[in-house]
Amino acid sequence: MDRQEILDHYMAQVEKVKQGEINALDVGTELKEFSDAISGLYDELKDHIYEARDKYDKKEEVVRNGYKIVNMSRTNYSYSHWDEYKKTKDQLKNKKEQMKRAYQAQKDGQTIYSEETGEVVEPASVSFTSYPQLEYVGEQQL
Repeated sequence: MDRQEILDHYMAQVEKVKQGEINALDVGTELKEFSDAISGLYDELKDHIYEARDKYDKKEEVVRNGYKIVNMSRTNYSYSHWDEYKKTKDQLKNKKEQMKRAYQAQKDGQTIYSEETGEVVEPASVSFTSYPQLEYVGEQQL
């Protein structure tokens, strides 16, 4: 089965779900498992892709299956050795916790005050997101 046939299969399954012909939970878990497997295979292949691309001149454009392939690098900075960084990071963490408590207190009609300054702690802004979580637990259970 080639990739287009696989894509067509899952597109048809999704359409059947939309039409109420089959259960979304069955198709969703099957598609999730397939997606995770493909993602894992790609992760296994990343180093080999990098090595294969590295054999070409950096200025040469390498295109395969419609994808331009470029080896990228990123500089990562660490500030953990700087005492002021740790102190500021801890202050930010504490402030976030205060604002979370202020949000909860506001729901109960209460106000939270800063222990350091005595000022009112503004509650954190909150948004909510709903989504399904699929957790593999073993064999299929009915």
